[in-house]
Amino acid sequence: MLKRYVEIRDAIKMVQAAEDLVPRTSSHRRIVQLLSKLGDLDS
Repeated sequence: MLKRYVEIRDAIKMVQAAEDLVPRTSSHRRIVQLLSKLGDLDS
């Protein structure tokens, strides 16, 4: 789910109805870091 979010984040931001639901930049960075750590653990 996180991987999919990271892939489509830019498209989500273009939809005004979902604009308030998208995490802010600082939260997005933490999500990307978490996804990276999870990927390291998985391999």
